[in-house]
Amino acid sequence: MKIPILIKTDGTITEITPKNEKDFKLAELSAAIECNYVETIYLKHETSSRDLIMIGDDEGRLHEDSAINEYASLLYEMCWDKGIPPENSLTRMLAAYDSGNPVQLSTDERFNIYGNIIVCKSGMIK
Repeated sequence: MKIPILIKTDGTITEITPKNEKDFKLAELSAAIECNYVETIYLKHETSSRDLIMIGDDEGRLHEDSAINEYASLLYEMCWDKGIPPENSLTRMLAAYDSGNPVQLSTDERFNIYGNIIVCKSGMIK
């Protein structure tokens, strides 16, 4: 599977493509993740160029029916808590998805990502 990808709270992951096949516009992002305000979440590691990002709902935690996005949370935790470079974390997260095994979420609330998420390269946002 190639990025950009859409990770939904229902556990599905699909490849997506910007309408112009180059970069996403704000309206495309908010429609794809079903939100009003988008947030950029950097997948950082000291050996990374900060090129891989997640785009999510800025108000994801505040919705009455908010749901934890297990695969996005796993990806985020691997990058920030475990110190795994984003590209390797993405590969591991997709392997977990392909295996169909349940995701073991951290008990640490700060690693929980809520709502649908787009994972893409930072240069794909205009």
